[in-house]
Amino acid sequence: MAGLIGPLRWWWGSPPGPCRFAGNGAGLLLSVLLLLQAAAGNAATRHALLIGVGNYDNPVSALLAPSFDVSAVEQTLVEQWGFERDRIFKLLDGEASKKGIIDALRQLEVVSEEGDFIFIYYAGHGTSALDVNVAAALPHTSGALIPADFDKHGSPQEISNSLVVGRRDIRPILENLDRNGRTVFVAVDACYSGNTVRGANSALTGRPPLRVRSADLLPAGTETRQRPAKQGGKDPYPYREVFYLSAAGEHEPAGEIDDQLLKWYPTFDGKPHGAFTDALLRAMKGLTPGTDANGDGNITYLELFNAVRGFMDERGYQQSPQFLPTIDEAQVDLTQQILFDAPGAIEALAQQPRARPVRLRLIGPNASDQQLADNIEQLELVETDADLILLRDNEGARLVNAAGDIILRDSDAGSDAAWERIRSEVWLRLLESVAADRQQALITLQFMEDAMGATAVRGDDVGFSVQADRAGYLLVFNLNAQGGISLIYPSTEGEARRVAAREVVSVPGIEVVPPFGVDRIVAVSYRSPLAGIKRYFFQTMEPGQEDLERFKQMLVARADILAMVQVQMITAESANRAARGSRGKAGESDD
Repeated sequence: MAGLIGPLRWWWGSPPGPCRFAGNGAGLLLSVLLLLQAAAGNAATRHALLIGVGNYDNPVSALLAPSFDVSAVEQTLVEQWGFERDRIFKLLDGEASKKGIIDALRQLEVVSEEGDFIFIYYAGHGTSALDVNVAAALPHTSGALIPADFDKHGSPQEISNSLVVGRRDIRPILENLDRNGRTVFVAVDACYSGNTVRGANSALTGRPPLRVRSADLLPAGTETRQRPAKQGGKDPYPYREVFYLSAAGEHEPAGEIDDQLLKWYPTFDGKPHGAFTDALLRAMKGLTPGTDANGDGNITYLELFNAVRGFMDERGYQQSPQFLPTIDEAQVDLTQQILFDAPGAIEALAQQPRARPVRLRLIGPNASDQQLADNIEQLELVETDADLILLRDNEGARLVNAAGDIILRDSDAGSDAAWERIRSEVWLRLLESVAADRQQALITLQFMEDAMGATAVRGDDVGFSVQADRAGYLLVFNLNAQGGISLIYPSTEGEARRVAAREVVSVPGIEVVPPFGVDRIVAVSYRSPLAGIKRYFFQTMEPGQEDLERFKQMLVARADILAMVQVQMITAESANRAARGSRGKAGESDD
């Protein structure tokens, strides 16, 4: 599992530290010290350190958006969250050398006091031991930022020495801040792996792919490495009051919306941004309906995360944000803490998501497709911006999601099998709408493999941790590619009990095996027991079975629903290979 720890957990050692100043050397450091000490003299309680690297001294591919990212984050902190501008420090491009980043980070303890809040944000290139395009000697439990003065020439150790490596360079700083009573929120918009299994059919979406924030760090003439094997073991999360939010999981790219892509992926302000940063800023500004899911006028870290993930899923991005610590290892329940320690800052956010139809695009439809579509309420046929795409050609029938991931593949081009999954997607949208209307709790649903993101490959063990902030009767199920449902939790009468508020429920791992594709994992909580639930233990309810329709009706008809959350899971043979049609738990099929 250590391989998964790399892209996410290495920020224990490697979130960035910024401050925006011109120049280099002693003059720059003196300016940093004077300005930061002056801010500290004003007894600030909130500090922000923002870093964006788009232009590099050496041949590393440039990024357009980081400077826009940093500017927009700064504006949002000031206008929406009450940060004082003179306590927001930035490093951009050439200012963000390795020394500049580390020196600025070291000043955090100087300018802050016990009880202060610190926000650290990074936009730019990143890398890790998982990256097939890096020749650096990096530990599997750490990753790295690519500073502006990075040099990819030299031995693996020399290349490593020119990176800002998490475990070596930054973890000691964060540990010291944490130990001395600071609360830290780190948000990172970067890519740490050259591997991806997502979006093999993205051309069907009618949109070009996003620019990936992953750099080729191999010297000229060097062949791409094989993806390193995972190593056993999992380091415990070393912090008490550090919450970390990343742009993507292990096998996923972190995308950028540059000026050529704004037509297909409009950002909140019409300027280039990282896909993750655009989603983050929308939530922080109150532009994403339902961010304040329980309508209490505050945004918790969990509400922020769910809003960001939901928006990115709806957009069809080939990445899924992740957070640490995982709910089963947190020393403090950070997910329930209020964002930026700023209660009451977002009165306008007590709005719920607007229910809308599932949007379907038909490509090469057969004679029955139009008729089937007409008979399904809350299904809308579209030519662009589709949630689902049903393609029929000489290779058969394929159902594809908005990111271009194959949900279901059928060699029979005339088959109607895909329509069962389409009907289940419409039902799931209805359940989501019912839960939003009656929401009284928040649920965290997290893969135990904390850096995996929404993607798993053959041999991965996929388990889930679930937690609700209000006591209730918890239900977790898997919607498979064919539209069938498997009840994952509870699976015994002993598990069909009232789960205490903030109790963590762990669902054991399932090995990923063929065939591969896209499933949905859904967690729902109810105030009272679900009568007759034991009839569904150890069942996979397939389309056409009476039990499936009875189960669906039971869930949407209950008036005591407290909350619902869902995540998609993409399974594939290995990194750098496209997902194939799949079904069921971790790809396992009854077929």
